[in-house]
Amino acid sequence: MRRVTLVLANAPGFPGGSEAHRYEFDLVLDAQDQPDATAWRADAGPWRARREFPGEPARDGDVQHDGETGWSLRFDSTSAGRELSEPLRTSGPVRPGEYVTLIGEDGREWSYRVVNLA
Repeated sequence: MRRVTLVLANAPGFPGGSEAHRYEFDLVLDAQDQPDATAWRADAGPWRARREFPGEPARDGDVQHDGETGWSLRFDSTSAGRELSEPLRTSGPVRPGEYVTLIGEDGREWSYRVVNLA
């Protein structure tokens, strides 16, 4: 199991990115450094996730995988009582310097850079 740390790469209002907008989550990676769905299905315990944004309380959650829709990060209910699920898309290996896309609850895609893999 590896701990992945992502920071916002760039976005409207953040042309240089933002290290304060970050995610940390646990993944098992396969031989190509891709998330391993077989390992996720075989593990009875949750794979931890955490979201930290400035001005918001940190949100704890877990990593989810669905055979049809792929990977997502699921977080505790919002103040409005809704669960937050953010689809996670990778087009290459998950390793420092690479990029992943998270899709926010508004449907917008956000680019994040992998900054640590522990």
